[in-house]
This record gives sequence, structure tokens and C-alpha cells, in this order.
Amino acid sequence: MSLHSKLHTNSTITASGSSPVFKNPRSKRHLLSVAIASAPTGTAPTLLFAVMVSNDGTTFAQKGAALSSLNAVGNQRTQYGAGTTQGQITETWVRIDWAIGGSASPTFTNVTTYFTGLDC
Repeated sequence: MSLHSKLHTNSTITASGSSPVFKNPRSKRHLLSVAIASAPTGTAPTLLFAVMVSNDGTTFAQKGAALSSLNAVGNQRTQYGAGTTQGQITETWVRIDWAIGGSASPTFTNVTTYFTGLDC
């Protein structure tokens, strides 16, 4: 089975948040991809994503090492699977969290984020 969850499509992000919780189809590999197409505004704006996992659907923990904060136009692709730094996602439930930081109303526009699971 595969999974493709688009979290943001050319969206504006001004606050921290979480995706809906979705069931892991037990894919062998997963990819979190973030694309920021426009320069963020505010003072020292940062945007940080985390893949959160759970076996009971209630208590979540971050999977793998902390990801780098984003603060400019660009892309971040993080792989999860056997042999990767982040490790394989074997837990039943998955959620994607994001946290925005900075001051003077930090805003990220034109953000596209998706989380994909594949059996290859």
C-alpha cells in the first residue's frame, strides 16, 4: 500500500499546527517534502516540521533526529526508512507537526508540504 498526504498547497502559514492523524499503511519508506516558494516575512522567521508517531493514536513522539528549521526560499526533503538517519516508521499512527518562530508576525507564504509512503 502507499500513502500520499498533501498538507499544504501554496499555503500561508502564520501559526504552529498539526495535520490530521492518519494510519500508517506500513510502507517501507516515507518522505516528508517541504517547498517554500516565497521569502518569509517578520523578524527572524523560522518554520520547523516534525514527523510524530504513535502506536495508540493518542500519545505521540517525534520520529528520528530533529529537522533543520527553515528560514528562506528552498526545499527540504527528509527520508524515513531502514538505513536512513531518521529510521523506519513502524508505528501505527502518523501526524505531521509544524512550529513557526520569530517575531513581528512571522509569515511563510507559498508553502507546499506533503508526506508520502512507498513500498519500494
